Amino acid sequence: MRISRFLAGVAVFSFMFGASYALASFDSYKKELAASEKVAITYDVFDAAKAKKQIAQMKKEAKASRKVASNLTENDLSESAKAMIQEILSKTEPEALDQVLVAYDNKYDSLPADAQFITLQLQTLRPFRGILYRVKPYFEDKAGTLAHSAILTSFKNLAANLRWLLDAPERSRHAVAFFNYIAQPYLIDKALAPSLDSEAKIQTWMFNKVRPVMITANNRMQSLSEKNPRIVWDNRIIYGADSFQDNIDRFKLVGEIERQALIASYENTVSQINFLRSYSIYGAATVSQKLGEVMGIDSVIGTMFSSTRNGYTLRELRDAIKSAPHFGKHLADCKIINQQRQSVTCMRESYELLQSSVKRLATAWEIAKERPGSNDFAFNTAFAQADVARGDINVQNVVAVVEGPTTLRSAITGEYVKFDIQKFYDTPPTNLQDFLPQSFDNLKERQVNLGKKRPVKYRNYFYGMPETWKIDAYREAFLPDAQNNDDILKASRIWAHSAGGMVRLNL
Repeated sequence: MRISRFLAGVAVFSFMFGASYALASFDSYKKELAASEKVAITYDVFDAAKAKKQIAQMKKEAKASRKVASNLTENDLSESAKAMIQEILSKTEPEALDQVLVAYDNKYDSLPADAQFITLQLQTLRPFRGILYRVKPYFEDKAGTLAHSAILTSFKNLAANLRWLLDAPERSRHAVAFFNYIAQPYLIDKALAPSLDSEAKIQTWMFNKVRPVMITANNRMQSLSEKNPRIVWDNRIIYGADSFQDNIDRFKLVGEIERQALIASYENTVSQINFLRSYSIYGAATVSQKLGEVMGIDSVIGTMFSSTRNGYTLRELRDAIKSAPHFGKHLADCKIINQQRQSVTCMRESYELLQSSVKRLATAWEIAKERPGSNDFAFNTAFAQADVARGDINVQNVVAVVEGPTTLRSAITGEYVKFDIQKFYDTPPTNLQDFLPQSFDNLKERQVNLGKKRPVKYRNYFYGMPETWKIDAYREAFLPDAQNNDDILKASRIWAHSAGGMVRLNL
């Protein structure tokens, strides 16, 4: 299940930015988290009444797109958007780039819709300014040599790929400026931006700095959506002023489907941040060290960007996670003020935003089936017409799961399972490690008899695969009918068959 992936993902993240597990106690970690201010920003979740208006807008857009031929040019951009793009592309230093971002953020309300669209997206970069430098003490001074080497290698590869993919250096200076924006140190009130040198500081930064910016972007996008403006995006803002000389694929329409999908992505991001803040990552350096010993640098880096497991078993992963006893414990102190001005747990807000995100995507899906596939739009909806029946089932299943207890059926095997995701969020498990496998296939080799010859041994490729789990933990959390280990495997199988990987539910 995805809980194990969450634990592994946090462990790998901490391997890259690992603090010393031995430097502070778990109580100190909790006190540092509890002492931090919890920033509360109101937001609007999916509303059925508003959705009716948005559906009407999307249907109108879908019909209009059947009649209008592609004829997008630079004249479709406002003068403000043109000036903004030119100004951004001209900046080669992080400080100058930041000044542009601040200036446009300050005058956001007076900008035309397309310039607002660019501004609200670029603002999500600002909390990440200097992040690679700020976490430097977190992995360089306190983590081991392996972690330091891994993070250094990954960032050097990122910089090299940036220069390789984005044209000649003189044409990609804006891209280098963006990279330096997140890499270089900078000053806040004439003092060096503070280091993020502990797990608690990392979680606090995500919750108090990244989360509010994402909520602001979400609120701005919702306001923009209600006005239903015609927005054209210029891809030169990514690839540079000299790109797209023939203008093919340079300009893209950003319709209501695109806007709803972006709102959903912001909501899902905030939901994930709330979930992360609700559970302890204390001791993650210990976990990452164990993973590093098993996997090596190349495998750790590969795991960051791929779900492929490079030669280590799930048992080794489980053992690495369990080496830190406080890793994955629930943090009940995380509470915020929601949009109704009520005090709720972070897990509750995480669930509300997850619900909203899924419902928005479901609404956008319904209209995507009607809008003709076209490269004129940022999202070519041809994918929606490719397998409508299967897509409908996936969407309906995911919506049903987030709305409350529901039973899903696998169209492949005909099996049934009941999920209660709401219970997981309303009554968060006390320790995510309870969902890790308990026992594994320990047979390293198998053998086969080939005629009269002696048995031939061969590798058991199922070695290290899980066989048993804590059934009570799953039953009490979100699988109310689970009775045995086969039920755990069945639930994972049916979820994969029924949802098609449409959305992550943190499970």
